[in-house]
Amino acid sequence: MATLIAENGTGVYGANSYATEADADLYFEKRLHTTTWDDAGDAKEIALMWATRLLDEHVNWFGYITYDSQPLRWPRTGLTDMEGRDIDADGIPAFLIEATAELALYLIGEDTTLETNRDLIGLKKVTIDTLSITTDSSTLAIKSVIPASVWSMIKFYGQPYGGTRRLGRC
Repeated sequence: MATLIAENGTGVYGANSYATEADADLYFEKRLHTTTWDDAGDAKEIALMWATRLLDEHVNWFGYITYDSQPLRWPRTGLTDMEGRDIDADGIPAFLIEATAELALYLIGEDTTLETNRDLIGLKKVTIDTLSITTDSSTLAIKSVIPASVWSMIKFYGQPYGGTRRLGRC
């Protein structure tokens, strides 16, 4: 089993998570509907590492990495919070720790990275002889790898890859 190595804002060698299990537990003490997390056992650290990887792969973070040698995409420089205050370039902000925990909880319950058959989205059954089509409303939308609840936590600091880049303040 992989060992969780938390980034603390100093470019920790081998870091693979923005949150420790203790960070996530503290976050979930202030949140409802955490039974899935509470019952996750050893899966907690794996989920935190996976959540970190997905955040770094799917979010075009604003600003710039702080250290050329850092293994993760945070810490970052040139960023301000929603009120215009500078974000510490040598730390991991609370919003990112909490978003990592939130995504980890989501991943424990559901694998958002599974490939879907995009050609049959919205269809449950297609028959050619005597043409029969059965729709399936549960598959009408492709699920995002990062759920809306997490995007709302990070939207001021990054955007999905493929969008217009917002420049950070230096």
